[in-house]
Amino acid sequence: MANPRRVKATNRTFDILEVVNEQNGGSLSDLLKEVDLAESTLYDHLETLKDNGFVVKEGSEYKISLKFLDYGMGAREQKKIVPVSGDSLTQLVEKTGGLGLISIEEQGWCVFLKKEVGEQGVSSIARIGRRVPMHASSSGKAMLAFYTEQKVDDILERHGLDFYTEQTIVEKEELLEELSQIRDSKVAYNDSELVVGSRSVASPIIHNNRVYGAISITDSRQRIDNERFRNELPELVSAAANDIELRLGDHNVHITGSGQR
Repeated sequence: MANPRRVKATNRTFDILEVVNEQNGGSLSDLLKEVDLAESTLYDHLETLKDNGFVVKEGSEYKISLKFLDYGMGAREQKKIVPVSGDSLTQLVEKTGGLGLISIEEQGWCVFLKKEVGEQGVSSIARIGRRVPMHASSSGKAMLAFYTEQKVDDILERHGLDFYTEQTIVEKEELLEELSQIRDSKVAYNDSELVVGSRSVASPIIHNNRVYGAISITDSRQRIDNERFRNELPELVSAAANDIELRLGDHNVHITGSGQR
């Protein structure tokens, strides 16, 4: 049930932006096929967004503008994990050759914050800023495992356990059992649960009982055999997470010390 205090016109504007983004842009007639609006109403919304710099018009097509990139980069730079994770992520990728990611949780989604691509890594599935479901990603499960029971329930209530592949966990009890195992090992796995043929291993990044995010390595099943998946990669990812946790501690001490002088 929709919240009566929400502004319908604002929701409609964001619905239009979602369509423009998902369609990678389009003409008025193209976008009209995807929204339940009169042509004149959609035109007015698009032109207003263009006047405010949130979409651009190239020929007859409306597209998302880079103004959103400016906003996103500003939000990214506010995360404490950004300045302390780069070296650890780079070293992890150099050792594994895969796709390395730093992820955080925002509004119940796992969001890719930083990435490094190794010689064999595939980056197309991991655009910075992309949101993926917590229950179907190794980083998402790594973070969920260390949230309170109430927060886990709130996220599952909000987003559910949608099906993506035959390996996706869609039963709450099964997910909770896996989260319990992750709490014991501080390692989370994803074996084709979001993208068929992809494997990833993640560890949470925790400092002073606060979950800052997770670090993961992803590659194809062809390049990650069972031995690497269950032994080699968990050790490397856990070590990288530990290094970032230490850097977070040093970073916080530096900030506190500077403020007290």
